[in-house]
Amino acid sequence: MMLAGGEIGGRRILRRETVQEMTRLRLSDGGRWSWGLGLNLNTPPAAPGVAGRYPAKASPRAYGHAGASGIMAFADPAHRLTVVTIPADAVLEAIYADLNLA
Repeated sequence: MMLAGGEIGGRRILRRETVQEMTRLRLSDGGRWSWGLGLNLNTPPAAPGVAGRYPAKASPRAYGHAGASGIMAFADPAHRLTVVTIPADAVLEAIYADLNLA
């Protein structure tokens, strides 16, 4: 639904502008964490040597949210990829590798 601009199965759930606002940079710690409205964004880390929040092959437009238990909902609009996974990091890296996404 988020990748489709707020629509699913021909039914509008969120306005396109709402989705854009949710995925727009609102706050960053200058390193690993950048936030939209309730979503963690994959903005490039500002500090050299600081790992990004998402897999290395994820586009700068990727976003998602992780729970304390390791569950993650993740979307990468540039690759039209959506993943919900446990545990998050190793599985996401493997998915990008298997799909040959750069």
